[in-house]
Amino acid sequence: QLAQRAQLAGQAPEEVFSERMGRSSRHRRRLLRRMRAARSGFTDVVQAFDLARLASTTEVPRVSLALPFASRALVPRFFSACDVVEVPGKGRGVVARVGLKAGTTLFCEKPVAMVSDAECDDDDEDVPVVHNADAARLVLKICDEGPDFWWTAGLDGLFPRTEAERRGEEWRCGNPFLDAAARDALRKLAKANPDWKLLPYKIRHNGLGIQTNGEMLSYPASTFCRLEGLALYGKPSFLNHSDAPNVARWHCGDIGVWKLIRDVDAGEELCMSYVDSDLLTPDATDLRRRALRHFDFFKDKDDDDDDDDETAGGGGAGN
Repeated sequence: QLAQRAQLAGQAPEEVFSERMGRSSRHRRRLLRRMRAARSGFTDVVQAFDLARLASTTEVPRVSLALPFASRALVPRFFSACDVVEVPGKGRGVVARVGLKAGTTLFCEKPVAMVSDAECDDDDEDVPVVHNADAARLVLKICDEGPDFWWTAGLDGLFPRTEAERRGEEWRCGNPFLDAAARDALRKLAKANPDWKLLPYKIRHNGLGIQTNGEMLSYPASTFCRLEGLALYGKPSFLNHSDAPNVARWHCGDIGVWKLIRDVDAGEELCMSYVDSDLLTPDATDLRRRALRHFDFFKDKDDDDDDDDETAGGGGAGN
């Protein structure tokens, strides 16, 4: 509210804040510290959601929020407590180096790139698509970063790493204009590095749909729905899928947080679910398998008859 009032008045938030004399001095000092922390690139969870709410009211929200590292509980422990290793039958995956308690933060980071649904509102929904227009827009946004971004963002390490690893049907976008633009951008970058042609498939296997507010029933009355979108993250992409995950994620704008939801032992693989939690119940097996086909887990009918959901479901993003 202070930020909105300041924007309307053309003042700095601190100036508007100083005019509110009804608050205690302790409250004023705490709010000022929060504002300064947000400007320095770090903030707490409350401030992050305040900034997300403000961003969601803009005409086309282009969300870029400060990481909530001001909260000690959100400092990620991936590099100190986890390893990326080869997991039998799945390819690459993440395992705990030491025993970890429920509630441990594994990742708290911003994506390589993100497109919000609000940026895709002008797409023709009547055009049949193999890949949604948001995937093509994400390709274009990443390509705009230039050829060196392939290495600096760690795109080379995401599945598929080679043409031989590529699965599924040929990628295309149902919107012919976006399809042509994406292919042209990839063709130019592939002249120096042919691996750029794999970018759409890396997005297919590793892209995550994100929602700032997980309570869907509250969406009709919330502006947070405008912060939905598609994002590509780096290290979190090495988490494989499991029908019984030990990791859950939540998002605030473009910030993603991955936390353990139960205790794990040293050497245990850390997995999240690639599908909504309501598809993890035993009576939703068929719906879950249909959802997981997006990641090309199943190649033929024999795979559909596999009763080991956790094994069949693994090996997408982290592979």
